[in-house]
Amino acid sequence: MRVVVSDHAVVRYLERVMGFDFAPIRDEILAKVNEGALAGARRINVDGFTYQLTKDEQKIVVATVHASEGYYPKKVGKGESRKGPRPDWATPLRERRAIAHRKNGGGR
Repeated sequence: MRVVVSDHAVVRYLERVMGFDFAPIRDEILAKVNEGALAGARRINVDGFTYQLTKDEQKIVVATVHASEGYYPKKVGKGESRKGPRPDWATPLRERRAIAHRKNGGGR
């Protein structure tokens, strides 16, 4: 048996133990999605990233953020592009399987 740390625990550790303030990040995300969310969008693509939304009677929630198709976030210096082609290891598993299937004759 092994012990693992959930993403939620990491976020709470950053917030409560290390004093990280997530409010500016929430504000930045909100600025990117607010207009589309209020217009009823379920998915919003901005700057190479897709923001997935959910809603109930009370609120609209940004549930997750991931790189849009064909993009993978890079750590970059000031003034450089934050978008770039995805490395092979970052290609979604379903897509890698489809590519391998086509290379192997595709069910002929």
